[in-house]
Amino acid sequence: MTISNRRAFVSWSGGKDSCLALHRALAQGWQVLYLLTMVSREFGRSGAHGVEARVMQHQADALGIPMVQRLFDRDTYEKEFKGAIAQFKTEGVGAVITGDLYLDEHRQWMDRVCGDTDMEAVRP
Repeated sequence: MTISNRRAFVSWSGGKDSCLALHRALAQGWQVLYLLTMVSREFGRSGAHGVEARVMQHQADALGIPMVQRLFDRDTYEKEFKGAIAQFKTEGVGAVITGDLYLDEHRQWMDRVCGDTDMEAVRP
């Protein structure tokens, strides 16, 4: 897929890699409409680093980028992530910015999910 409008969301973990990916994406001219954080329904923390949902909301507020937090249970992570993608696609978003580069399993998961949803994975 070729993205012509450069509208994206960032898969936001609250960690340094997603922050660096956001920084690089903005420098490359991407229009970042949202930060997406997956929050454990049980613990109220991100699935990636265990950062409290309210802390990540403060990060988004400081950045001036709207945060979308999707709650997930153990068996619903992918379904909820894809649901967020579907929502973003209605607003013309065609790419997800991700800083998840170094773990093959995570990279393969993101590539598969993006393929399933006709979304481009961008790793700036």
